[in-house]
This record gives sequence, C-alpha cells and structure tokens, in this order.
Amino acid sequence: MSVSFRPLAAILVAILLTGCATDNTKPIEAQAPKKKEHNDARTKEMKKWLGNNVEKLMAEKGTPAQTIDATLLGRPPAEAYIYPAKDDSGCYDAFVVQENNGLITDYFCR
Repeated sequence: MSVSFRPLAAILVAILLTGCATDNTKPIEAQAPKKKEHNDARTKEMKKWLGNNVEKLMAEKGTPAQTIDATLLGRPPAEAYIYPAKDDSGCYDAFVVQENNGLITDYFCR
C-alpha cells in the first residue's frame, strides 16, 4: 500500500500562500505620502551642506557611522559619509564627499 503526499503538500502550499496575501490595494504613493513629503523637506534642509567642507559636517554631526566608496567612473574619487536616522524621517543621511578637497558635492536620504 502506497500513500501519496501530493494532496497534503498541495494543501500546505495553498495555506502558506494564503498567509502571504495582503489586503492592501492602495498604490504605494497613497500609503505613505507624509513620509515622502517629510523626506523631501529633509533633503531640501540637508542640501545646505553642499559646497561645505566635510570637517564642518563632522564638527556638527560627529563621526559618520559608515563611509563607503562613492567614486563614479570618470569622476574624482569620492566617499559617502553615512549617518543613521535620528528622527522620525527614517532617513539615513548620505553625504558624498570629494576625497581630493573634502567638499560635499551631493546628499541623499536613504
């Protein structure tokens, strides 16, 4: 006598997939417009650092939690100085700093 586990396996897969289903049918933009608006305002505020020297940034914000290579092909060497979120924005502040002169050339909220 042979027992087939295929029907049982099919039922288990159906149960697992049903547990993954969501009821949320709103577009992503409609789900969290406040966060996007807040992040846009934060980005605008943080762009004040553009053109400043990284030493000034570090004097105010301290040592970054992480630095990563941010060099783009054909451009001068750069690093991203990353600071974790310290407010309800959820933004990790990433400042792109040119290695040759220490100037902040870009900002991203990640």
